[in-house]
Amino acid sequence: MINVFIDTEFTDFKDCDLISIGLVSECGQYEFYAEILDHEVEWQSPFVKEAIVPLLDNEAYGMSRENAGKALASWIDALPDRMVVILADYPMDLELFSELGYGHWIRSKNIVRDHINHAFLLALHERGYHMPQQMHQAFKQLPIGIEQYYQIDNRRHHALVDAKANRHGWLKGLEYARGT
Repeated sequence: MINVFIDTEFTDFKDCDLISIGLVSECGQYEFYAEILDHEVEWQSPFVKEAIVPLLDNEAYGMSRENAGKALASWIDALPDRMVVILADYPMDLELFSELGYGHWIRSKNIVRDHINHAFLLALHERGYHMPQQMHQAFKQLPIGIEQYYQIDNRRHHALVDAKANRHGWLKGLEYARGT
């Protein structure tokens, strides 16, 4: 099984269309990033125009939705494990991930989608951490680790950077748990 952290950026909560998607494996060895050139630009909220659009690099990462779906499927197919767990901090990320991949998925992989908080608690449990106080203290490290990552790369609201921040929080929580 391989855990993969995901984040997306999208136009608005009301009129939601995928702008960019970033994924990074728990080991940090595998990354995917794409920007969707044919998203509904007119749906972009003022926040998106101000905070997200300046972080985009369409020349380097821009592709059509169709090509991004194919590239994502190829990337997932190349991952070394048969079971791929996609972990997100927001349900819309999982929905947009599924929409982008619709029709392109390689059937050689078993893909599970989960919320990072739920999966983290399960990971602690599987590693033998059963005391509520112990689990709570480790769980509190998730947001601390996420914020620490933004000291390394301050491009908050860049899909790949945010996925890496979630990974960093996860690893920080597991590291704390191992030390207790």
